Amino acid sequence: MKRPIVFVHRGRGEHLHLATRQAKLHNPDSPIVLLGDHANRSLRFVDQHYCTSDYFDAAARFAAHYVHHSRNRVDWERFCFERWFILNEWMDKQDCQSAWTFDSDVLVYSDLNDVADHFAGDALAYCSCSGHAMLVAKRSGLDAFCRFCESMYEPNAEKQQRLAEYAESQFELNDQGVSDMTALVWFREASALPIGNLSSPVGGRFFDDNLCLSQGYKVSGRKRIRWRDGVPYATDAATGDLVGMHAIHFQGNAKKLMPAYSSQPDLAVLGSYLRRKLHSPIHRIRRKFEKVRASQAA
Repeated sequence: MKRPIVFVHRGRGEHLHLATRQAKLHNPDSPIVLLGDHANRSLRFVDQHYCTSDYFDAAARFAAHYVHHSRNRVDWERFCFERWFILNEWMDKQDCQSAWTFDSDVLVYSDLNDVADHFAGDALAYCSCSGHAMLVAKRSGLDAFCRFCESMYEPNAEKQQRLAEYAESQFELNDQGVSDMTALVWFREASALPIGNLSSPVGGRFFDDNLCLSQGYKVSGRKRIRWRDGVPYATDAATGDLVGMHAIHFQGNAKKLMPAYSSQPDLAVLGSYLRRKLHSPIHRIRRKFEKVRASQAA
């Protein structure tokens, strides 16, 4: 069996449906696994569904020591850490030694088993500062990262001071503070394990950090995408060369663009997308009409 493609997600949403569907379209022989909850147990393109609550022992131990240093909601930011413990525990109990994992706002355009061959010598591979796309090439690598996250939040005065000072410096830069992205950057710097970088081109294609960031590619509000045989390409800003994309990350408000970037039409999602596009102008017109009527009545 090919290595699984795993999503860890709470709740149900259009983007989760699109992400699992897209992964299945390009990896039909790989099991799509969702570590989720009751709300998302019946998604069409998910082959295996598990409840995160059944794999939460290590995450609960981490949560007991977690100290919030972020502008994001505490439950959301903490879960960004907890998911790595959930995934690690699931892989351990399933005796799964290697897996891909993606956030639910990522669309995949490649056969990931072919991509994984390029990282055979690594323990982990992820984008430069984010885990929205990650290859757990060896489970021992993910286990080491979880231990690193635990060590960050040990009740140690020196470590707690480091977190607080780092968060303050990030706040001054109008950044979000300490997150699992912080841990991924620090882990790459501190670990002796070989860690691949998915942000760099692999086999002539790369994993997108964020559709709305340049990454050295031409942008116009977001990366300028050209399509060839169903594969998205970005244009290198320095050379003008087209570079293929293994996956695109639709972070934040960019999630609403996911239907337009899907490989094949999905009529159910397309209908939802069109209704959303029409809703805003219709709502604005209705509000203006109501204001006119109110002023006339006065």
